[in-house]
Amino acid sequence: MTEAMLYQGVEGFVYWLRSRPEPMVVLVIDQFEELFTLASSEDRQQFFNLLLGAMEYAADKFKLVLTVRADFIASCLEIPALATLLQQSSVLVPPKLTDEDYRRVIVDPAEQVGLKVEPGLVEVLLQELNHSAGDLPLLEFVLEQLWVCRQAGELTLAGYQQQIGGIKGALERKAQEVYENLDSQAQECARWIFLSLTQLGDGTEDTRRRVCKSELVVQKYPDELVEKTLLALTAAKLVVVNFEEEDILAGNKGETIHPISSSSAVTIEVAHEILIRHWSTLRWWLEENRSRLRSQRQIEQSAALWKQNQQQPDFLLQGIRLAEAEEIFVKYTDELSADVQYFIAACLDAREQHQREQKKRLRQAQRAIAVISVLGIAASGFGGLAYFQKQAAQLREIAALNASSQAFLLSHQQLESVIASVKAGRELKQVFSPHQDILLATAATFQQAIYQTQELNRLPGHSQQVNAVIFSPNGQILASASDDKTIKLWRTNGSLMTTITDSQNRVTAISFSPDGKLLAAADNSIRLYGIDGKLIQVFTGHTDIITNVSFSPDSKIIASASLDNTIKLWRIDGSLINSWQAHNGWVNTVDFSADSQMIASGGEDNLVKLWQATDGKLITTLAGHQGRITRVQFSDDGENIAAASGDKTIKLWDANGKLLQTIEAHSEQVNSIKFSPDNQVLASASADRTIKLWQLNGNLIRTIQNSESVRDISFSVDGQVLASAGADKTIRLWKVVNEKTLQTRDIRSVSFSADGKTFATAGWDGEIKIWQGDASLTKKFQGHGDIIDAVVFSPDGENLATASADKTIKIWDNNQQLVKVFTGHKDRVTSISFSPDNQIIASGSADKTVKVWQIKDGNLLHSLAGHTDEVTSVSFSPNVKLLASGSSDRTVKIWDNQGNLVKNITGHGLAIASVQFSPDGKILATASWDNTIKLWRVADGGLIHTLTGHTDGVTSLSFGFDGQILASGSADNTIKLWSVKDGTLLKTLLGHPGKVNSVNFHPDDKVLLSGGDDAGVMLWNLDLDDLMQQGCSRIADYLQHNGDLQSGDRSICRDE
Repeated sequence: MTEAMLYQGVEGFVYWLRSRPEPMVVLVIDQFEELFTLASSEDRQQFFNLLLGAMEYAADKFKLVLTVRADFIASCLEIPALATLLQQSSVLVPPKLTDEDYRRVIVDPAEQVGLKVEPGLVEVLLQELNHSAGDLPLLEFVLEQLWVCRQAGELTLAGYQQQIGGIKGALERKAQEVYENLDSQAQECARWIFLSLTQLGDGTEDTRRRVCKSELVVQKYPDELVEKTLLALTAAKLVVVNFEEEDILAGNKGETIHPISSSSAVTIEVAHEILIRHWSTLRWWLEENRSRLRSQRQIEQSAALWKQNQQQPDFLLQGIRLAEAEEIFVKYTDELSADVQYFIAACLDAREQHQREQKKRLRQAQRAIAVISVLGIAASGFGGLAYFQKQAAQLREIAALNASSQAFLLSHQQLESVIASVKAGRELKQVFSPHQDILLATAATFQQAIYQTQELNRLPGHSQQVNAVIFSPNGQILASASDDKTIKLWRTNGSLMTTITDSQNRVTAISFSPDGKLLAAADNSIRLYGIDGKLIQVFTGHTDIITNVSFSPDSKIIASASLDNTIKLWRIDGSLINSWQAHNGWVNTVDFSADSQMIASGGEDNLVKLWQATDGKLITTLAGHQGRITRVQFSDDGENIAAASGDKTIKLWDANGKLLQTIEAHSEQVNSIKFSPDNQVLASASADRTIKLWQLNGNLIRTIQNSESVRDISFSVDGQVLASAGADKTIRLWKVVNEKTLQTRDIRSVSFSADGKTFATAGWDGEIKIWQGDASLTKKFQGHGDIIDAVVFSPDGENLATASADKTIKIWDNNQQLVKVFTGHKDRVTSISFSPDNQIIASGSADKTVKVWQIKDGNLLHSLAGHTDEVTSVSFSPNVKLLASGSSDRTVKIWDNQGNLVKNITGHGLAIASVQFSPDGKILATASWDNTIKLWRVADGGLIHTLTGHTDGVTSLSFGFDGQILASGSADNTIKLWSVKDGTLLKTLLGHPGKVNSVNFHPDDKVLLSGGDDAGVMLWNLDLDDLMQQGCSRIADYLQHNGDLQSGDRSICRDE
């Protein structure tokens, strides 16, 4: 009957209203905006007519209450009658509710139906909400759950926390229920959606991420499937759909909007971040896919950047990043957008083209060899052909080994990377007169392998996860304990001494006595061994697994922690001294203070507790961690206490319990921490597969990448080596100090002396440092009162020039005595260049001028004007007849020695950062913030090559001594080595964590010097003979003692 009247339109609806016995009919329409998103324009108009007609003809019997999102108000106002009603009777809800608003939302509806709300419940709800767009749907859901479990007419805190598990528990159960009710296809799609809606934290919490709906539609998950899944998730209030104005207006123009439009204006986000942090299914998906997702999103950003820049080849991926993209392309093609697939394909095409060019050069070299072979036929028959074939095979093998070395580094197989480079070096030594390109590519790959390889040795032998590792006090033995129920004792060179096999359970912890005579091991009991591995005593008493053991400094007492919630103290004869209930839950860790007076413990209750060692009385409790305590340790000097936690952080307290630092350390649980022997460094190991070294002020020193979760770590006695125990069943030894990086910060300029025996560095602090070639600092002095932008040795090695933001150039002798000061620039001096004959010096300045000075008397010879922006770089030609200058005005100018402008070169798209003449003076190289390097013929200014590959501005250039190689430093944190002859990229050097500001070749080309932001100065060794010695020294113990090596690999260093 009702439907029949409704079909009659406004008249039918009004008739129905007037036929009702109630004095008033109130119609409530929630989410009124769905009329604009779910209905066709025709249906929408009919519905509007029905409502507005009733308002006009049955106003005494009919009231309309509707809720509409603020971003749809504009759509409502386009309907005149509705606009009038809204202007007269609307109540605006502010976009961000205050705490008082939230209280009213919670309490008022309950009171209207006679329910009480426990005051404590309101406050807890306010604390757990994060005042975001998803709060009201989430609050509605939680209040519905509270209604179901109300007690005696009251919504209680106990019901909230215990029955529905708070917001976290309620939401997790709801999410899991919704997910499990989806069909298998929709479940896969839901997984894809939630992963896409999560912003991966980088050492921080994962957070929600808003994405366009169109980004979710890929080959594997077509539009219909995504839409169906989103409708289920939005109906359950797990995700929120946001419609932007252009989508809404499209609907008002008569277009039919799909239920969840694929327009780029429609965005999706997780309703609340609690879902990301506490839904265990989603956490598992994230951990399973984290590495791949991070790489994939970087590729997506690169694809977008390439598209934004008109698909310029400069923005294509190369090297390691392309290898990652190719792997993702192969494995997950159907999860990539068409744009990303096209981008990766373009990158691969570019690589193929580059490889074809390399093969072409190889064929040219082969033809040259063939000519030599033909010339020698009369004397040697067909021996030349055999020689050529052998040489070609050797070159192919070397290229393959170099590629393997890089691939091993990428997959964190560091020792294998060094082995591959050693093999490439040995092979190259067999090649007669190898081309400079292959020499440099091999040396640079080798250098990269040695620099990035912190792993010294790898000890296989355990058949299951290794739980603990520790060096003996005398530094001669390394002990390891494993889930395979064994303990192994190793010499520090990696040779196995003995395996202890008498445990019946997995061995969870081990500890050497400080006097070095005993080893305690834990499973369900404590087993005490001599240093030879013979069992001395078994301590029993704990009723569950023992998690940790620690000797007192005098070696007379052992403390043990257990899953039975207790700490026990034992004499070394096995007699129990004391036992107490330590934590509300498992006790995971114990440690004695250096003076034996205190014991620290950590447990599942997120607390660190300090106890008197004599009687077990609680001294204090250190709170603050939001997750289980996995490890506590006192520093040997007694000054600090550190704790590692499942909340991914490390906390550092002083001896009095004052919190000094909270270090946001890892992206997963921190499993272990250790102070270095000098108490200056704290090492941490994590389930995120990394080991990190920290200064005690919380600054990160270095990250070491492992292949699997790291369970435990231990410093060697001298602090130079760190041992790690891993879930990959191995023990690894890592080099703690990186000798290649000189610890000086924020370097602006570097320069080798003419004889290569010393080099100078300068930077932001105005200080000049002089170093020996072996990287030992010999002198440092304050050169300027402001930033030093350039430091250059004179060609005769007698002087050093510096240029500064204080507007001066200074000349210093070899005793660091000031010889001369040049003044005259009106702004900072950015660049300087000595003439090869040592007679004059040129300077470029932010005052837009180039000045040329007589060194002997300091007279100004020329002031060259013409640039319209700051001059960033100057360079003399080898014959002193020409001077080149580069500027932020995007031009390069070449001047003669009389100060006349000879050429004006244009072609770069952004500011020029560096100009350099080749050693023969025939080529001018220019670097720009447009990410490119260009090589120009000096004779006519013609462009020879444009070198692309950097992904940020190119800051510095340096030619090798013979002019065949060009090095470039960049703001993309890399250094690249290029062949000048054909412009091809030979090698990318990685290592600077910040912008590279300056590069300079050693006079013999065997070392490259670089300086940059944050990491200071680096020396890149390109001497193949020296690299062979270093590489073989680095892997000597591994080659000799690792049982997993192939027999042929053991002998690769016997001649080195």
